[in-house]
Amino acid sequence: MMATISRLFLLFLYLKSNMPTIYVSIKCTLYSLLLAEACIDSFIR
Repeated sequence: MMATISRLFLLFLYLKSNMPTIYVSIKCTLYSLLLAEACIDSFIR
């Protein structure tokens, strides 16, 4: 039981330390999708 808790805690710390990079990559992906959509929109019109 204790090993599982410590493993989850380590995973939590790992995710917490890597959160900014994950957040930035998600943000970049969303931004590029919006940009692509705008380009396609202007191309169709």
